[in-house]
Amino acid sequence: MLLHKDQQVVKTKAKLNEFQRQLIFDCGMDVQEGCNSTTRRRQSDVSSRSVLCSDIRDHEWSTWNIDPVTAVDVNGWNFNVFQTYDGIGGKGLLRAVVMPILVEQGVLPATRGQPGPLPLELPRLFNFLDQLEDGYCGDATGASAGPTANPYHNVLHAADVTQAFHFFLTLVCEASPGVREAITPQDRLACVLACAAHDYTHPGRNNVFLRATLAKVHVQYFDSVLERLHLSRALRLLLLSPKCQALRNLTQQQQIQIHALIAKLILATDMAKHVEFIDTFKAWATSVHKRGGEDPASLLVAEENGKVLLLQMLLKAADICNTFRPWDTCTTWCARLVEEFSRQGEEERALGLETSKFMDGRATPQEMQNTFIPLMVVPLLKSLSALFPNFVSLEAVAWDNLRRWRRSGGIQGSTSSINSYSVEPGVMKV
Repeated sequence: MLLHKDQQVVKTKAKLNEFQRQLIFDCGMDVQEGCNSTTRRRQSDVSSRSVLCSDIRDHEWSTWNIDPVTAVDVNGWNFNVFQTYDGIGGKGLLRAVVMPILVEQGVLPATRGQPGPLPLELPRLFNFLDQLEDGYCGDATGASAGPTANPYHNVLHAADVTQAFHFFLTLVCEASPGVREAITPQDRLACVLACAAHDYTHPGRNNVFLRATLAKVHVQYFDSVLERLHLSRALRLLLLSPKCQALRNLTQQQQIQIHALIAKLILATDMAKHVEFIDTFKAWATSVHKRGGEDPASLLVAEENGKVLLLQMLLKAADICNTFRPWDTCTTWCARLVEEFSRQGEEERALGLETSKFMDGRATPQEMQNTFIPLMVVPLLKSLSALFPNFVSLEAVAWDNLRRWRRSGGIQGSTSSINSYSVEPGVMKV
C-alpha cells in the first residue's frame, strides 16, 4: 500500500529513531540529525532489487578506473604501500586497495556483471572510500591536509592495515575450515570497511595528549577518545551522507549488524586495552584446545563473541603490522612514527606539558622497537599462533626485525626467544 508522503516521513522517522540508536549506540552522534538527513532521500524498495551489483555497469568500472582483479596485488606479505601509492599516482589509494580485497574475500564478484552476495551500491562505496581518504591526515576537525600532514596516521597506514588484515584473514581461513565457514561475506565487508576507517580524521596526537589538553573530543568521549572519534565520523559518512550510503539496499538488520561489528572492531584498536584483549583471547584458545578436535579454532568462532574476538585480534595485529613487515618497509614506517611522535613532543613542550615517553626527540627507533616488539607485538602474534600455526612465520619476522634493531642500535637483549625462531623461505606468500 502506498503511503501519503507525510505519512511515509513520519513512519520512516519512527523506524529510524530506534534503528540509529542501535547503529550508533556509543558514538555520541545526534539521532535527530540522522533522521532529518536520511529521510530527505527517497526510500527504496529493497525487496525489488536484485542481489546483483546491478547499479554498476562496465562503463562505470571504466570511469572509476578500477579493475577489481588486477588493480593492485593485495595477497602477499611483501605488499609495499609506499610503492603502491606512487604507482597509482597518489590518489585513490583506498579504492585501489579495498576493491580487489573485497573481490578476494568474496564480497564482490570477480567477473563484472556476475551475482554478488550483497546488494552493494558501488558508486556510493567509491564515494565513501574517497571521503575516507580525504579525511585522513587532517586535524581533529576532519580538515584534509594532504598525504604528508601526519607522517604515520594517514591514508597510507589505513591502506596498509587493510591489506594486512586481508592477509591475516586469509591465513586463518586457510588454517581452519570452521573459521572459513563461520565468517560470512557480510562479516568480511564490515571488517574491510572498519580497517579502512579505523583512524579516520586522526589528528596526529594520541589519547594522552587529548586528555592533557582537555580537547573537545576528550570531553565528548572521555574513554577510547580517538577510537570513538574515528568510529563516529566514519559512521556519519556511511549512514548519513547520501552519496556514501553504499549499504542502503541491505536489510535494516544487515545494516545494524555491519555497523555494530565495525564499532566493535574500531574500538578494539585502543592500545590501552591491548593486554586485556590478548589475555581474553589466550583464555579462549586454552579453552577450545582442552575440548580437543582437529579444528579447535572452529569451536572459537562457533560462538558470536568468539568470532568477533578473533576478528578484533586480527585487526589489532594489522594495526601494528609495520613492526613485522619486511625490513625496508618496517624501517620506513618506524621513521614516520618517530617523526609524528617528535611533533607531539614539540607541541607538549610548547604548551608546558610533560613530554610523553619516546616523544622528546631524543628516543631512537631502536629504543622504541626494543620496547614495543617484545612487549606488545610478540605476545599478540604468539597468542594467534597457538590456534593458527601459520602465524609462527610472522612471529619469526618480528623477532628477526627486533634482532636487526638491536644490532643497529648496539642494544643488548635476551636472545633466547629470538634464537628459537627462524624465517623459513616460502612459508609466507610473497
